[in-house]
Amino acid sequence: MAIQLLRNEDKGRWDEFVKHSSASTCYHLSGWKNVIERSFGHTTYYLLEQEGKEVRGVLPLVQLKSVLFGNFMVSLPYFNYGGICADTGKISDRFL
Repeated sequence: MAIQLLRNEDKGRWDEFVKHSSASTCYHLSGWKNVIERSFGHTTYYLLEQEGKEVRGVLPLVQLKSVLFGNFMVSLPYFNYGGICADTGKISDRFL
């Protein structure tokens, strides 16, 4: 298993995983990556864990930079949902 950044060719598999996961929300879908980058100008780091070609977990991250608060990563600012979405707790732990 390996954690890697989301690539364009992975978006279909990412979204299929999200659609079938009981731990996901619509905000885990890969399309929000472009919305956040274009609307707010933030850099995103969408991480996925896969075993072979099978996605086993995802973590959408956004880098926020602020003079007041500093430079930090959050999972989906401006939304009430986000975080790790994974098949098992063991896979979730790999993102931490």
